[in-house]
Amino acid sequence: MSGLDLAGLDRAACAAAPAGTEQQQVGDYDATFMDEAGIEARGLALHLPAAERVGVW
Repeated sequence: MSGLDLAGLDRAACAAAPAGTEQQQVGDYDATFMDEAGIEARGLALHLPAAERVGVW
């Protein structure tokens, strides 16, 4: 293994894509939904108000 961060290169390429292109849209999706570290850091905080409204918590 060369240690090359292919996912990072792909993300960088998508971030530099012209606005409105499929590549830019894929990059936006990846940045939003595939950011596992960010999702884990936020935890359930985003969902707690809705869960409380329906009586889950």
